[in-house]
Amino acid sequence: MKSPNFILRVLVTAIIGILVWWFLRPTPKTQEKTAAAYASSNVAAPKPLAPPQIAKPLASPVKVNSQTTTSAPPVAAPAEADPQADLKTAIPDIVRLFRAGDDAAFEQTYTPPDKLDPERIQQLQAQQQQIRDMVAQDPRMLPMMQSGIDTAAQSYEALETQTPTFNASGDEATYMLTRLKVSNGKVVLGDTQIPMTFVKINGKWYWKGGDRN
Repeated sequence: MKSPNFILRVLVTAIIGILVWWFLRPTPKTQEKTAAAYASSNVAAPKPLAPPQIAKPLASPVKVNSQTTTSAPPVAAPAEADPQADLKTAIPDIVRLFRAGDDAAFEQTYTPPDKLDPERIQQLQAQQQQIRDMVAQDPRMLPMMQSGIDTAAQSYEALETQTPTFNASGDEATYMLTRLKVSNGKVVLGDTQIPMTFVKINGKWYWKGGDRN
């Protein structure tokens, strides 16, 4: 049975999606109908202007030396590094996902491939959509949900300043994550910490699993 903290965390994960939906609502596009306007009025449509006459050059163009050195082609920008390749970039990437309220994307990205459950991801996505619908119906829920998301992100953001404990082979790293709790109807940082372990598989760091917020 899932803990109340887990359920509450899941409920607040989709609020940023609501913000995106709210600010990116489609707006009707106006279309210019100039030809129709002229056709329906007695004003004749203006005639197109004749192209300007271009004066002949006063001197013949200078010939370019075929041996002139041309500039080198622009160098392509290097491909963006995979944040999962290093814990120093993986933790900020996790913070980014939680600040976006996308718990489903976190689990889909950072769950080891052999433990990834597509059905669970779909459930999380469905729960996030339900939250979007709830907030759309009652925008007064937005500040409370936003506060919960910010607090959850802060708990993961604190990992950036920690030095993890590695195992002997160096392919497991354990952080101490501050557990969330509900106080006076708000999600706040709790008083206890729980281990959060990452494991390196094929050059990428994944969340090993277990209890978390």
